[in-house]
Amino acid sequence: MIMSVLYKKAFKVADKVIFQNVLVYVLPIVVFIIQALITGSIPPSIRLKYFFSPLFILYVVLSVVVPLGIIAVCGIFIKKNIDGPNAMEAVNRISMLFLRLTIVVPGLLSFTLPVFAFNHEGETIFHAIACLMQLFGSVGLGGLLGYVFFMPSFEKFLSFVPFESKYMALPLRVNMFLLGLLTILGAIAMCLGPILLVSEVAEGVNLTSYILTRVLPVAAMATVLGSTAYNISMHHVTDHIQKITETTYLLAQGDYSIERLQVTNRNELGLLINDMNMLMDGMRDIIGNIDSSVRETRSTASTLTTNIEHSETQVQAVVDSVTLVKNEMINQSASVEETQATINTITRTTIYYICIVAHRAVIMNNICNNCVLGSGLDDI
Repeated sequence: MIMSVLYKKAFKVADKVIFQNVLVYVLPIVVFIIQALITGSIPPSIRLKYFFSPLFILYVVLSVVVPLGIIAVCGIFIKKNIDGPNAMEAVNRISMLFLRLTIVVPGLLSFTLPVFAFNHEGETIFHAIACLMQLFGSVGLGGLLGYVFFMPSFEKFLSFVPFESKYMALPLRVNMFLLGLLTILGAIAMCLGPILLVSEVAEGVNLTSYILTRVLPVAAMATVLGSTAYNISMHHVTDHIQKITETTYLLAQGDYSIERLQVTNRNELGLLINDMNMLMDGMRDIIGNIDSSVRETRSTASTLTTNIEHSETQVQAVVDSVTLVKNEMINQSASVEETQATINTITRTTIYYICIVAHRAVIMNNICNNCVLGSGLDDI
């Protein structure tokens, strides 16, 4: 389901991808026609007849229909498998097949139908070989220019598909080698076309003028096509290297809030960007875990601080209570001592008065006894 949503978002740039893919097939035709007009590899007497021959018209039509048909078929297979259990593998497999067809089919078309059209009167073996050279140069430079325009858009279109090393289109080293090889061979082939026709130059035509008007324009066109294709391809590579450099610099500065880089290369640069995205995700997870642990530690420390403060308050309350009890006990002890002294005083006083009363009682008893004794004596 996620792949389906991403595919619908990526499909917004599909029109650009389709147009540039058609350019891979059409640009060789345009370059070939321009060369034929400049160099005269197709004699003027049969030029219209050749370009409007059924085979050449079929070549032009197929150069538009074939890429659209391949795109339609691949699109049907992608839509069919986009929500399947092996959607990523299916989409990558179809995409790699589409790229291989984009490389092979334009060459097959360019080296079959136009060649079979070389059967008109007025053509010599040199014209036929010159046309073959120009066809090769057209495919090598015109098709290459269309391909370097098409490839970045196609890779951007495939950015919704997770990229793995087993789905790499061409290694960067191989890609650069083929780019340089096709540029050199295409330029040589384009320049050889008018050179082979030197023997066909009519008498009275200045060779210097022929070179200036036939060979140099083709050489200049080959140089422009080759340098343009090379610059576009290198710009695509250096642009991604610049993005990687900026991202690594920000990571080195400790900025992990940067966005993930979009994987728009199906080569080593794409793998590097993919690994860098994984590194950023891992670092974000680690930093997130550390930040979560720090927050938990701070929360725990805050709770402990609050508990300690509360404990200190409780301890202080206990100390105050103990001090109060101590003071009350001291006060009570003083009161007990005072009470004891009072009791002792009362006891001594009571004993004193008891002694006095007892003494007086003895005295009174003696007096009474004396009185009784006196009365008896009187009776006697």
